[in-house]
Amino acid sequence: MAKGIGIILVMGLVIVVLLIVGFNYINDINDYKYEIKSCENKLDYSEDRVDELKDRVKEEINNSKNEIDSLKRIQEIKISGMSAIDYSPSLSEVKMIIRNSDLEDEEYDEDLFNCVEFSHNLVREFKEEKIYSCITEIWFEDEGGHANVAINTSDKGLVYIEPQDDTIIYDLEVGDNYCDKVNWDCDWIIEYIKTCYF
Repeated sequence: MAKGIGIILVMGLVIVVLLIVGFNYINDINDYKYEIKSCENKLDYSEDRVDELKDRVKEEINNSKNEIDSLKRIQEIKISGMSAIDYSPSLSEVKMIIRNSDLEDEEYDEDLFNCVEFSHNLVREFKEEKIYSCITEIWFEDEGGHANVAINTSDKGLVYIEPQDDTIIYDLEVGDNYCDKVNWDCDWIIEYIKTCYF
Protein backbone atom coordinates (compact mmCIF):
# COMPACT_ATOMS: atom_id res chain seq x y z
CA MET A 1 0.00 0.00 0.00
CA ALA A 2 2.80 2.34 0.78
CA LYS A 3 4.09 1.62 -2.65
CA GLY A 4 0.71 2.64 -4.14
CA ILE A 5 0.67 5.83 -2.10
CA GLY A 6 4.21 6.60 -3.24
CA ILE A 7 3.21 6.16 -6.88
CA ILE A 8 0.17 8.38 -6.36
CA LEU A 9 2.36 11.02 -4.71
CA VAL A 10 4.91 10.83 -7.51
CA MET A 11 2.17 11.09 -10.12
CA GLY A 12 0.59 13.96 -8.23
CA LEU A 13 3.97 15.68 -8.08
CA VAL A 14 4.48 15.08 -11.80
CA ILE A 15 1.03 16.53 -12.50
CA VAL A 16 1.78 19.60 -10.34
CA VAL A 17 5.12 20.08 -12.13
CA LEU A 18 3.41 19.70 -15.50
CA LEU A 19 0.75 22.22 -14.47
CA ILE A 20 3.40 24.72 -13.36
CA VAL A 21 5.41 24.23 -16.56
CA GLY A 22 2.22 24.48 -18.63
CA PHE A 23 1.13 27.62 -16.82
CA ASN A 24 4.57 29.20 -17.39
CA TYR A 25 4.45 28.09 -21.02
CA ILE A 26 0.99 29.69 -21.44
CA ASN A 27 2.29 32.91 -19.82
CA ASP A 28 5.30 32.91 -22.16
CA ILE A 29 3.00 32.40 -25.16
CA ASN A 30 0.79 35.30 -23.99
CA ASP A 31 3.89 37.49 -23.52
CA TYR A 32 5.05 36.61 -27.04
CA LYS A 33 1.58 37.34 -28.45
CA TYR A 34 1.61 40.73 -26.69
CA GLU A 35 5.10 41.53 -28.04
CA ILE A 36 4.06 40.48 -31.55
CA LYS A 37 0.93 42.67 -31.34
CA SER A 38 3.02 45.57 -30.05
CA CYS A 39 5.47 45.14 -32.95
CA GLU A 40 2.57 44.97 -35.42
CA ASN A 41 1.13 48.22 -33.98
CA LYS A 42 4.54 49.91 -34.21
CA LEU A 43 4.88 48.70 -37.78
CA ASP A 44 1.40 49.99 -38.67
CA TYR A 45 2.24 53.36 -37.08
CA SER A 46 5.55 53.49 -38.95
CA GLU A 47 3.83 52.68 -42.24
CA ASP A 48 1.22 55.39 -41.59
CA ARG A 49 3.97 57.86 -40.70
CA VAL A 50 5.88 57.00 -43.88
CA ASP A 51 2.68 57.53 -45.90
CA GLU A 52 2.14 60.92 -44.21
CA LEU A 53 5.72 61.95 -44.95
CA LYS A 54 5.37 60.82 -48.57
CA ASP A 55 2.18 62.89 -48.92
CA ARG A 56 3.87 65.91 -47.36
CA VAL A 57 6.87 65.61 -49.66
CA LYS A 58 4.56 65.28 -52.69
CA GLU A 59 2.64 68.38 -51.56
CA GLU A 60 5.87 70.34 -51.10
CA ILE A 61 7.08 69.26 -54.53
CA ASN A 62 3.75 70.32 -56.09
CA ASN A 63 3.90 73.67 -54.26
CA SER A 64 7.45 74.19 -55.49
CA LYS A 65 6.42 73.31 -59.05
CA ASN A 66 3.50 75.76 -58.80
CA GLU A 67 5.81 78.49 -57.54
CA ILE A 68 8.28 77.82 -60.35
CA ASP A 69 5.44 77.90 -62.89
CA SER A 70 4.18 81.15 -61.35
CA LEU A 71 7.63 82.71 -61.52
CA LYS A 72 7.93 81.64 -65.16
CA ARG A 73 4.52 83.16 -66.00
CA ILE A 74 5.36 86.41 -64.24
CA GLN A 75 8.73 86.56 -66.03
CA GLU A 76 7.07 85.87 -69.40
CA ILE A 77 4.59 88.69 -68.76
CA LYS A 78 7.39 91.08 -67.85
CA ILE A 79 9.37 90.13 -70.95
CA SER A 80 6.38 90.26 -73.29
CA GLY A 81 5.35 93.70 -72.09
CA MET A 82 1.80 92.48 -71.57
CA SER A 83 -0.36 94.90 -69.67
CA ALA A 84 -1.27 94.01 -66.10
CA ILE A 85 -4.92 94.47 -67.01
CA ASP A 86 -4.61 91.65 -69.57
CA TYR A 87 -3.36 89.19 -66.98
CA SER A 88 -5.16 87.43 -64.11
CA PRO A 89 -2.78 85.54 -61.83
CA SER A 90 -3.55 82.21 -60.23
CA LEU A 91 -4.19 82.12 -56.50
CA SER A 92 -0.82 80.41 -55.98
CA GLU A 93 0.88 83.35 -57.73
CA VAL A 94 -0.95 85.78 -55.47
CA LYS A 95 0.07 83.77 -52.41
CA MET A 96 3.68 83.70 -53.56
CA ILE A 97 3.76 87.47 -53.99
CA ILE A 98 2.22 88.22 -50.60
CA ARG A 99 4.43 85.57 -48.96
CA ASN A 100 7.50 87.34 -50.36
CA SER A 101 6.18 90.73 -49.23
CA ASP A 102 7.25 92.13 -45.89
CA LEU A 103 4.35 94.57 -45.76
CA GLU A 104 2.70 92.79 -42.81
CA ASP A 105 5.81 93.64 -40.76
CA GLU A 106 4.98 97.35 -40.96
CA GLU A 107 3.68 99.00 -37.80
CA TYR A 108 0.08 100.21 -38.01
CA ASP A 109 -0.36 103.88 -37.16
CA GLU A 110 -3.78 105.47 -37.56
CA ASP A 111 -2.30 108.80 -38.70
CA LEU A 112 0.89 107.77 -40.55
CA PHE A 113 0.48 104.21 -41.82
CA ASN A 114 -3.08 102.95 -41.69
CA CYS A 115 -5.12 100.49 -43.75
CA VAL A 116 -5.07 102.80 -46.78
CA GLU A 117 -1.25 102.95 -46.84
CA PHE A 118 -1.04 99.18 -46.34
CA SER A 119 -3.41 98.70 -49.29
CA HIS A 120 -1.61 101.22 -51.55
CA ASN A 121 1.70 99.49 -50.91
CA LEU A 122 0.31 96.04 -51.71
CA VAL A 123 -1.29 97.33 -54.93
CA ARG A 124 2.13 98.79 -55.81
CA GLU A 125 3.81 95.43 -55.18
CA PHE A 126 1.33 93.68 -57.48
CA LYS A 127 1.86 96.37 -60.11
CA GLU A 128 5.62 95.74 -59.99
CA GLU A 129 4.80 92.15 -60.93
CA LYS A 130 2.52 93.42 -63.76
CA ILE A 131 -0.57 92.20 -61.94
CA TYR A 132 -3.65 94.37 -61.72
CA SER A 133 -5.25 94.85 -58.31
CA CYS A 134 -7.09 97.70 -56.64
CA ILE A 135 -8.04 99.08 -53.27
CA THR A 136 -11.41 98.08 -51.87
CA GLU A 137 -13.31 100.52 -49.70
CA ILE A 138 -15.36 98.83 -47.00
CA TRP A 139 -17.81 100.79 -44.88
CA PHE A 140 -19.24 99.40 -41.66
CA GLU A 141 -22.55 100.02 -39.92
CA ASP A 142 -21.06 101.55 -36.77
CA GLU A 143 -17.26 101.66 -37.05
CA GLY A 144 -16.36 103.87 -40.01
CA GLY A 145 -14.41 102.34 -42.88
CA HIS A 146 -11.53 100.13 -43.86
CA ALA A 147 -9.44 99.36 -46.95
CA ASN A 148 -8.03 96.14 -48.36
CA VAL A 149 -6.96 94.91 -51.81
CA ALA A 150 -9.07 93.15 -54.45
CA ILE A 151 -7.58 90.98 -57.16
CA ASN A 152 -9.21 88.82 -59.82
CA THR A 153 -7.52 85.41 -59.97
CA SER A 154 -7.68 83.04 -62.91
CA ASP A 155 -8.68 80.04 -60.79
CA LYS A 156 -10.58 81.38 -57.74
CA GLY A 157 -12.15 84.52 -59.16
CA LEU A 158 -12.25 87.71 -57.10
CA VAL A 159 -10.42 87.53 -53.78
CA TYR A 160 -9.60 90.17 -51.20
CA ILE A 161 -6.34 90.47 -49.32
CA GLU A 162 -5.99 92.02 -45.89
CA PRO A 163 -2.51 93.58 -46.31
CA GLN A 164 -1.92 93.98 -42.60
CA ASP A 165 -1.66 90.22 -42.07
CA ASP A 166 -1.88 88.61 -45.57
CA THR A 167 -5.27 86.98 -44.92
CA ILE A 168 -7.00 85.99 -48.16
CA ILE A 169 -10.77 86.46 -48.13
CA TYR A 170 -12.64 84.38 -50.69
CA ASP A 171 -16.06 85.94 -50.26
CA LEU A 172 -17.02 89.34 -48.93
CA GLU A 173 -20.60 90.59 -48.88
CA VAL A 174 -22.71 93.30 -47.32
CA GLY A 175 -23.93 92.04 -43.95
CA ASP A 176 -20.79 89.99 -43.28
CA ASN A 177 -18.76 90.62 -40.15
CA TYR A 178 -15.36 91.64 -41.54
CA CYS A 179 -13.63 90.65 -38.31
CA ASP A 180 -14.81 87.04 -38.73
CA LYS A 181 -13.27 86.97 -42.21
CA VAL A 182 -9.82 87.98 -40.93
CA ASN A 183 -9.96 86.43 -37.44
CA TRP A 184 -9.78 89.75 -35.62
CA ASP A 185 -11.39 90.45 -32.27
CA CYS A 186 -13.93 93.08 -33.29
CA ASP A 187 -17.43 93.41 -34.71
CA TRP A 188 -17.53 95.33 -38.01
CA ILE A 189 -20.69 94.56 -39.96
CA ILE A 190 -20.23 95.48 -43.63
CA GLU A 191 -22.71 98.04 -44.92
CA TYR A 192 -21.10 98.95 -48.26
CA ILE A 193 -18.27 97.63 -50.48
CA LYS A 194 -16.69 99.61 -53.33
CA THR A 195 -14.00 98.14 -55.56
CA CYS A 196 -12.81 98.58 -59.13
CA TYR A 197 -14.34 95.21 -60.04
CA PHE A 198 -17.95 96.29 -59.32
